[in-house]
Amino acid sequence: MTERQELAPLISALSDVTRWFESANVPGIVVGGVAASLIGRPRLTHNVDALVIMDEAHWDELLEHGKRFGFHPRLADALAFATRARVLLMRHEPSGVDVDIMFGALRFEEEAVAHRTFVTVADVALPLPTPEDLIVMKAVAHRPRDLTDIEAILSRSLPRALGALATSALKPLTEMAAGAGAPSQ
Repeated sequence: MTERQELAPLISALSDVTRWFESANVPGIVVGGVAASLIGRPRLTHNVDALVIMDEAHWDELLEHGKRFGFHPRLADALAFATRARVLLMRHEPSGVDVDIMFGALRFEEEAVAHRTFVTVADVALPLPTPEDLIVMKAVAHRPRDLTDIEAILSRSLPRALGALATSALKPLTEMAAGAGAPSQ
């Protein structure tokens, strides 16, 4: 389990957002500053960003379902805004934390949610993107904070990514060397 002091003010909202998505059977991941803090370098963030995959016809149901977990829209016309911007602006009333729910529409976003990993923070299993997927998301957003997050993610995850790449590239060669030997010339 990971203890992260910079996330302490967000734990209640993170716990409820994961319970909300699970209860509504909505696949999603926590992205933004929270994900960058857990995958890259710890940093301060004041809100929770999430990416979900669901049909637009059911966004109103998600909005209503969120009320059971203390989430209320920040805008009077939240669904109309979400239709235009593909983001549902919510507030977790018990903690006062703003939560932005982005509705994925791209194949990349669907795959990022499908490839999610889980990190436990304060007894909450948070669904996160892979480091590679978060880097792509941050590169697309391309704000100064995102570029700093990319550097932090790379500094922490590059050795693992290179190790996985080396293992996948070398495995066939080591199997060949152990089996029939080197190919004849």
